[in-house]
Amino acid sequence: MKGKKVCRIYAVLCAGMTLLYSGCDMFNQSLPKHLEFWTDIAQIRRHAFDSAYPELSEYTQIPSGKDQEITYTMINPQGYPLDAKVTFPESLGAVPVLGRDYTIEQGSDKTLFYLTLADSFLAPLDGYGTVITPAVRITEPASQRDFGSYSVPLMVNSPPAAAEKAILLSSGDASGTYVIAFNLPDMSGIHRDITELSVGAPFDRTYTVQPDTATLAGSDAASAVVTSYDENWKSVSAGGAENAVFIGDKTQRFIGIITDVPLSDSTTEFDITLRDKFGLSTTVTASARAPKLDPITADVPSGSVCKTGDTITFSASVSGATVIVSCSPAAGVSAAPAWQAADQVSLTFTEQGMYTVTAHAQMVGAADSDTAVFTYTVKGPTPSITIPGVGEVTLTASASDDGVIEIEGIPDGAAVGPVLLHGKPLEKQGGSDTAYMLPDGIDKGIYELLVTFTYGGISYDCTVSVEVDD
Repeated sequence: MKGKKVCRIYAVLCAGMTLLYSGCDMFNQSLPKHLEFWTDIAQIRRHAFDSAYPELSEYTQIPSGKDQEITYTMINPQGYPLDAKVTFPESLGAVPVLGRDYTIEQGSDKTLFYLTLADSFLAPLDGYGTVITPAVRITEPASQRDFGSYSVPLMVNSPPAAAEKAILLSSGDASGTYVIAFNLPDMSGIHRDITELSVGAPFDRTYTVQPDTATLAGSDAASAVVTSYDENWKSVSAGGAENAVFIGDKTQRFIGIITDVPLSDSTTEFDITLRDKFGLSTTVTASARAPKLDPITADVPSGSVCKTGDTITFSASVSGATVIVSCSPAAGVSAAPAWQAADQVSLTFTEQGMYTVTAHAQMVGAADSDTAVFTYTVKGPTPSITIPGVGEVTLTASASDDGVIEIEGIPDGAAVGPVLLHGKPLEKQGGSDTAYMLPDGIDKGIYELLVTFTYGGISYDCTVSVEVDD
């Protein structure tokens, strides 16, 4: 019996070895040839994105909003300099242009390739579920060998924007049920593909979103969903939510869902999920707690260079909120109508210096906004300056009837920019460094421009007056 077992085991081993030698190319060639093949090849083995993105229906969903980089890791034992050609699906219509829509570069160690997809290419495709699957074909230019291509299934699709300013209120009538009040996001651009809104337990409803009209449809939409705010709704006095108010827009993209869920200390939150037609979703939680106000914004970006006499306005995002502003140093700055006022506060800078402005918003029924910090450099008038090797330079400016400002007197070879009006940069006219467009709607009058230019590695600032007749 033992002898028969040994024979059977030996037979199985022989059969297995025969299959290995006949079925595996490694054993059908000499070891040197096998090693030569694997050391004389270049091949993409894997890829990675610069961020983590979901994969749905075999496609990785990449959003617009920034350039996207894909890193390809290769086998390249010989360190060949390689060329990479990228092709895209014909369904895109217009062929993406290298250098404008995308770039591809080989890494210094020749084991990596970097494909960058420009946001200017991605953004117009977002919202349609556009498949852009790039195929990267690798060749060696010296020998013209083709090492094959590697594809990454991609769809341009940003996650849905979230419902905004969501809060739980009381219906304010005898029924005493919850009302969910919120704003739908802007669905005119990349979020045009939002198709569904669902409300979680204990209400558990799903509605069809109609992006064009910013409305909801569903079995109970006619009775439960309204698109205008009801001033009879009240705050829910639970969980520290006394006097909590809705701080969103009560007319534009407004949704109120009147639930059949009675007020209860145990129910203080509902999840609201928006989903697009390709399966991506975004969820926010509506609660009875007082919502936080958005940070204060300024009509001149932080870090800007301004001139004496410029005014900067700091505004709250919600009408009726109190804006509270402070400035360091406070000397040389005036506030209108006051340092604390409803809706907005304007600061006028009358002296040169470096200024730090802090601002936040308060409102009854809402939590204070985070404190926003802005910095500004304010410079005085400098009608003329002295440049080494050039001498005294005085700038002049004139405005044409079609709103173009021409600046004269800048030394040849100087790099110009920015040119500021009321602290805001003017747009260049064409490719000229001395022609700039006046903003639309500017009134007749005399205006002061702050012109910055660099010459000989030194930065200069000049103030120049321009008269606008029309």
